[in-house]
Amino acid sequence: MREFVTAAKAVQTEGDTFGRDTMMKVDGREVWFMPATEGQMALLLSTDMLPTTDRISIGVNLFFGLLRDDRDSDHFRSRMFDRKDPFGAGEIAEIVQALIEEWSGDPTQESSDSTGSPPPTGESSTAPVRRKGSTRSSSAPIASVP
Repeated sequence: MREFVTAAKAVQTEGDTFGRDTMMKVDGREVWFMPATEGQMALLLSTDMLPTTDRISIGVNLFFGLLRDDRDSDHFRSRMFDRKDPFGAGEIAEIVQALIEEWSGDPTQESSDSTGSPPPTGESSTAPVRRKGSTRSSSAPIASVP
């Protein structure tokens, strides 16, 4: 019979994690997140075919598994049980998404020190301009990466 032993992997190498320790401000609180392990990312990426309740559970567990400080864990658990606090699974999903974007180097928001797009070149079109509708929420962001 084949046997698998994980004790030999007690010391993780750099390639076993995705990203680096990342600090985010969540509702004004500085929160440090550890990089996701290979197993955590595999589990998160395998949720496509799962029911919504399972995807939420995995996302919440990943969020708490990435928190570097137990005080932050206590803080967010307390917020989730507070009926008057709007912090919940939706906000956790936003934070986990922001972490993944940060680690992958593909943030959805331009950093404040960015120079922006270069000016257009060539002739202007005479066609009417079509405006796209906004798909972004008008609410304030939950988390920000400094």
